[in-house]
Amino acid sequence: MVKHTGVLFIVTYARSCMPEFFFVNQILPKFIYTIHSLMKPISLLALLFALVLTSCSKKNTNTNPAAPDYFIYGYTGAFVDINTRTTYSKISNGEFRKDTSQLHYAVPEDISKFNFNVLLPSSAYEQVKDLPYSIPVELYSMNNMSIGVMMPDAGYKDVRVKQNGTSYRWKFEANQDASSPAIKTFVNRLQ
Repeated sequence: MVKHTGVLFIVTYARSCMPEFFFVNQILPKFIYTIHSLMKPISLLALLFALVLTSCSKKNTNTNPAAPDYFIYGYTGAFVDINTRTTYSKISNGEFRKDTSQLHYAVPEDISKFNFNVLLPSSAYEQVKDLPYSIPVELYSMNNMSIGVMMPDAGYKDVRVKQNGTSYRWKFEANQDASSPAIKTFVNRLQ
């Protein structure tokens, strides 16, 4: 007994229903066989193409490539040294500016309270211009969080970013031992 596949079944059924038609006996079987034989290579090519696409994609885990509207960072909250000042800087529009309004550790929540009126030299900008692009991707899911372990009197590094219409803020405590290597590298660059 012959086992019928889908194509053979259609041809056999058509021949049994209409044996007198030339189309059913001669043309239809050849047409179906041609289509069937073409489908194998096409489906193999489609499978190969899908494998190539999925194997060549590289997951970006280090940075978020979109340029932020602004990148503000600073150091604040330390009590150990009497001369410790709150220092904040802003990177935006190809400029690196320093704030002069925040002399102590009380930092405003509203960024409009800062006064980034000191334009730093282009050599200083060259050293920090890639900071906004070096934010680890994992931080975007940790918005408004304090990261690391607080050390009394050590202060923290404060980062504020506006990107794609969303404002982000992170407070990096002095002890970053439990943080990922990407976060440690990023925090160490915030000088």
